[in-house]
Amino acid sequence: MKSLKIASMAAIALIAAGCASQPKVDENSEIAALRADIAEVKSIAMQANENAMLARQQAQENSEKINRSFRGKQYK
Repeated sequence: MKSLKIASMAAIALIAAGCASQPKVDENSEIAALRADIAEVKSIAMQANENAMLARQQAQENSEKINRSFRGKQYK
């Protein structure tokens, strides 16, 4: 039981030492990179939304053309 406690304490010490020796990353550059990625994703989403709105408009126009054609054939 005593050796288990010693082993667990040694493991904790190794983990803590490993975490402490990690190189520090420049957080500001990470934040700037994330902001750039977010801006790019936002731009892509806005373009996709614009494309969807154009497709919707074209579908509505086509639907109106089909309805006019159908109504014209019904009256004949």
